[in-house]
Amino acid sequence: MSQLKLPKKPVPDWEKVRDEWVRAVEQLVADVEAWCKANDWPTRRIEKRLEDSRIGEYYAPALVIQVDLVKLMLEPVARYTPGSDGVVDLYLMPAYADAASIFRRGSRWEFFAVITADKLPEDERPFQPDSDVVGMPGVFDKASFTDLVQLLK
Repeated sequence: MSQLKLPKKPVPDWEKVRDEWVRAVEQLVADVEAWCKANDWPTRRIEKRLEDSRIGEYYAPALVIQVDLVKLMLEPVARYTPGSDGVVDLYLMPAYADAASIFRRGSRWEFFAVITADKLPEDERPFQPDSDVVGMPGVFDKASFTDLVQLLK
């Protein structure tokens, strides 16, 4: 394996920031793996190479999830994003269609998903005459992940 690239515009303590971010992503992936196992959904980890001008090049885990005939990927995107301490996306495969973005704020993960209104129960559909999609924000935990997967499949 070749040596990892150093940051071009390093932040103070960039190695510590990078390592803390990778640990947070590793913990998120481990949590999602456990939630999937509880639902008998097979998973497979993949190492993803990322490069960030502030913390350099690094590897972080991604996760492929199989739910019935639907495949999803949980993939780290970036440590630096506006309004959060990093983002991981959840995609429907093989099209890589965004299903949800999962943002780290402090020590907790929150999500924002865009769901077509027809996937929601009739009584939970908000009245939005100009749109057939619904934005769903919330804390990312076992219950919200399981609900989100059920809406996506």
